[in-house]
Amino acid sequence: MTSANSSKTDDRFLSNAMASFIQIGALLLLLMLCFTIVRPFISIVIWAVVIGVGLYPTHTSLAAKLGGREKTSATILVVIGLAIVITPVWLTAESSIHALQNASTNIEAGTVDIKPPGDHVADWPIVGKPIYEFWSSAAENIENTMNTYAPQLETFAKSAAGIAGGMILGALQFVLSIIIAGALLLNATSGRQAAGHIAASLVGDDTGNKLTELSILTIRS
Repeated sequence: MTSANSSKTDDRFLSNAMASFIQIGALLLLLMLCFTIVRPFISIVIWAVVIGVGLYPTHTSLAAKLGGREKTSATILVVIGLAIVITPVWLTAESSIHALQNASTNIEAGTVDIKPPGDHVADWPIVGKPIYEFWSSAAENIENTMNTYAPQLETFAKSAAGIAGGMILGALQFVLSIIIAGALLLNATSGRQAAGHIAASLVGDDTGNKLTELSILTIRS
C-alpha cells in the first residue's frame, strides 16, 4: 500500500514538474519574442527618457508662464525639437539632390568645366598621386574618366548611400524620441513617482529616493 502511494506521489510530482517546465519554457520563449520585437525601439525609448528628463525644468517653467497648460507647453517643446532635427536634414538632403541633378545634367550636356589640379596635389602623402591622376583625367574628359573608374565610383556611391541612409534613419529615430519625450512630459509626475516606488521596492525608501534623484541629476548634467 505504501509502495502504491509512493508511486502515485512520484507520478504526480513528475507530472507537476513537467507542467512547470513547459510553462517556464513557454514564458521564456514569449519573453525572447517580446525582446526581439522591442529591441529596435529600446534606444529610441532611452533617448526619449533622457530628453524628457532634460527638458522637464523647461517644461514646468513654460507651463507656469502659460497658466498651467502642460499640454501646450509639451507641444511647443516637441515642435521646437522637431524643427531643430528636421530642418538641417531637410536642407542638406534638398541641396544634395539639387547638386546631383545639376551635375548629372551638366555631364550629359558636356558643359562640366573642371580645372586641372596643381602640381602640389601629387605631393600629398599616400593619396596625392591617385587623386592627382583622377583629377587630371577628369579635367581632360569627365565622361571617359567616369567610364574608366565606374567600379570605384559605384562602390563609393553605395558607401555614400549607406551613410546617407544611416543619417536619415538616425534622424527618424530621434524624431520618434522627441515625440515620445513630449508624451512623457505630460506624465512626468506620475512617471517620477513610479520610478521612485520601483527603486524603493528594490533598495528601500531612503536609498530608492536618493537613487532616483541621483539618476535625474545625472541625466540633466
